[in-house]
Amino acid sequence: MKNKLVTTYFIFSAFLLLGGCVKEDLNKLTDRYSWTPNFSLPVATITMDSDDYDDPGLSFLEQYERSQKVLLEDTIKFNFTDIFEEEEFVEQLMFRFNIENRFPSKIEVDAYYLDENENSLGAVITDAPLIIPAPVVNEEGEVVRTYNIIHDEYVLSEDVPSLVDVKYILIYVTIIELDTRPEVTSQIDDYDIEIGVGIRAYLNVPVNE
Repeated sequence: MKNKLVTTYFIFSAFLLLGGCVKEDLNKLTDRYSWTPNFSLPVATITMDSDDYDDPGLSFLEQYERSQKVLLEDTIKFNFTDIFEEEEFVEQLMFRFNIENRFPSKIEVDAYYLDENENSLGAVITDAPLIIPAPVVNEEGEVVRTYNIIHDEYVLSEDVPSLVDVKYILIYVTIIELDTRPEVTSQIDDYDIEIGVGIRAYLNVPVNE
């Protein structure tokens, strides 16, 4: 019995099968039966702003003036074993990043897996960093058009076991090419970046063992 994995996904599969007829090539039948569902679910959505810069010695704008960049960071919970009880059933996993830049700068985004002690277990984004252009900001310092991207990262079956110890995902955002007009910097605390993370899992579950 495959415990909560099979129970949960059986319900999901039933909805898919109700919509039409199931056709089977009898020549392909074997004595090994498997169930190959896929499903999607959200992991977290976070909003990052100047408060996510943490340096008691310098303010956000002082840090930018000194180095021409500012690093923001935040952590989201992603406990792999809470979602997948049997990692060997996961054939492929896709992480989707949906990023909306509402900060008056170009940004670079990177992400890392962390274990329960917040030690790095490797990069989530293989071709890092993701570079997102600045939004359009008018002469009054108001964002009038944001910039959005969707980016997908795939984990293949042979790499899935490396996720068993993952408990968190660390998100880094680097602020570069900041709009330094006074009408912008005077309201720097009002701008933000929204990052949504979701997963899509492709499974292969034996049902006759």
